[in-house]
Amino acid sequence: CERPPLVVGHSAACTLAALAADRRPDTVAGTALIGGMPSEEGEEYAAFFELVDGVMPFPGWEPFEGPDSADLDEATRADLADRALPVAGGVATGVVHWTDERRHQVPMTLVCPEFTPDEARTWIDAGDAPELAAHQALEMVDIDSGHWPMVSAPEELARVLDEVAAEFEHETRHPLPLMLRAALAEAVEAVMAAETVEVKRMTKSGMRTFDVRAALIGLDVWDGKLRL
Repeated sequence: CERPPLVVGHSAACTLAALAADRRPDTVAGTALIGGMPSEEGEEYAAFFELVDGVMPFPGWEPFEGPDSADLDEATRADLADRALPVAGGVATGVVHWTDERRHQVPMTLVCPEFTPDEARTWIDAGDAPELAAHQALEMVDIDSGHWPMVSAPEELARVLDEVAAEFEHETRHPLPLMLRAALAEAVEAVMAAETVEVKRMTKSGMRTFDVRAALIGLDVWDGKLRL
C-alpha cells in the first residue's frame, strides 16, 4: 500500500478498527467508526446476545427496534437477516486489551447514524466511552440514518468516508501530529494577543532579552503548520 490506510469499522467492529490503530499506530492513517464505539479495557468484544451451539446468531429485529432500524422496510430487514452470519462464541466473548497509548493520537472520525454527535458527547462526558474521551484527534460527523447507513443511506455514507479519506490523503502523513494542532493554535492565539513576548538569546555580548511580538504582523496555523 503506497499510502497509510484508513481503517473503517461498523457497529461492534469499531473496536476492531480501533485495535488496528492500537497495534499499528505508526502505519494507520486514521480510523472511521460507524455507529459504534471502542470497547473498554478488559471488556468482552461483542457478547451482546445469547450464544447458541457455540455461536452468536442474529437475534432478530426486536433488540433493534427504534432509531436503529426505523429507516429499514420489511423487505430490507428480511434480506439483512438472511445474509447475517453467526459470530463464533470465542470471538464474541474475546477480551479486549489495549497496548499502545499512541492509538489516541491516530486521527479518528466517529460517524453518528442512529445517534447524534451531541448524544455521543454526553456519553463521553458521563464516562461511558473512555476510549473516545482519551482520544486526542477525534472528530464527529452526523449522518441521517439508522444503524445500517450502508444499506439505507449508502451514497451519504460513501460521501462522508470519501471526505474523511481525502483529509488523510492531503495530510501527507501529518506535518504535525493532529493531537498537537489544537495546542499549537492556542499558543499562537496567546502570542498574538500578548503585548510583549520576551525571549532570551545568547549573543556575542552575552545573554540578551528580545521582544519578538513587535516583529509579528500576523501568525496563524494552517494545515498543521505555522504561517507568518
